[in-house]
Amino acid sequence: MIYILIIIVLLYGSIHFNKKEDKGNKYLLFEYFLIVLVMGLRYKVGGDSLNYYYAFQSWPTLSEISSYQFDNSKYNVGWIFFSAICKAIYNDFVTLQLVEAAIVNAAFFYFFKKNTDRYFTANLLYGLMFLFTFNTELMRAAMSVSVFLLGFEFFKKRQWIKYYVLCLLAFSFHSESIVMFLFPICYPLSKIKVNIKNLFVLLVISLSAVYIFNFIPQLANLMSASNQMSIMFAIYSQNTVESNLNGYLAQIFFLMPWLFLLWLSRNEKYISWRGFLILYVFFTFQQLKYMVFMNRACDALYPFLIIAIVDSMKWIRRTKNDIIRLLFYLSLLVVISQRLYNYLGNEHWKLFIPYSSVISPQENYERENLLYIFQNPN
Repeated sequence: MIYILIIIVLLYGSIHFNKKEDKGNKYLLFEYFLIVLVMGLRYKVGGDSLNYYYAFQSWPTLSEISSYQFDNSKYNVGWIFFSAICKAIYNDFVTLQLVEAAIVNAAFFYFFKKNTDRYFTANLLYGLMFLFTFNTELMRAAMSVSVFLLGFEFFKKRQWIKYYVLCLLAFSFHSESIVMFLFPICYPLSKIKVNIKNLFVLLVISLSAVYIFNFIPQLANLMSASNQMSIMFAIYSQNTVESNLNGYLAQIFFLMPWLFLLWLSRNEKYISWRGFLILYVFFTFQQLKYMVFMNRACDALYPFLIIAIVDSMKWIRRTKNDIIRLLFYLSLLVVISQRLYNYLGNEHWKLFIPYSSVISPQENYERENLLYIFQNPN
């Protein structure tokens, strides 16, 4: 299976180049082009991909854009322009897939190389945990996240004007990227002293926000600024839920590994991913009430989870405490297992398996029927 080949290639890179230099970035480029070709040449693989495959022909070409009714479209202007440019190259959905796969995976690989010296291990974790997510499922959001990752150096240097310009560009692809305008709060959060007391405070604040506050009216007013935002909010806010005690306990359990990674960073005065991880913990707790909305708010935070894991691996290698080391690997097992279940469990794996390419396309009507059931549960 082609996916196993990708994981083997990424695993070899993580092991072989753990201490050895990849001269000329040859193996890194090999990993990159392999993923781009596999994901770019897919045929009706992935739920989002199926939806956009059928919508593609209704989107305008460059010559038709001037008369396109953006106000009545549920797609943001940046995505429509991106589609039109792809159509100008070659008017087939595979062009959009290839160009997007090239951009998205370049953004992730670039981000990992700039922010960790063990970027091959980061690539492996990306392949295990988020390859399907950002290459077949969140196509518009993946472009938004990519813009953010490519411009993350502006964030690190606190060049806020340039950063917010990139936020606007990201927003032009998907309205969920409005959350990126809040990310500068992660800079002071990254300086917070990490100890058991502060982690407990984070836990209490996150749980209290779920129980006490109702963000729906305020968010509805904010989202009314554009048609696309209103449509997105109307869809996502329908998934407001009331979790029971078991739901709260389960969420605490699955977030404990991330709280543990925060604790492992306690000796670092400032580390760039810490604030994003704190925000991820808070947003994930809010999923107990705002399931889909807060889940989508986490999309741009996922790359920082990978960096947090890779950095923690370095600290674990230095510790002589076997209990701490065991807790870390148990945490890693929980994190990866949960992530795999999230996009493979409950028959979701059928959205990606079996793989089909445009070179030898095969129809999969079970996949299309399953997608309809997922999107229309009632």
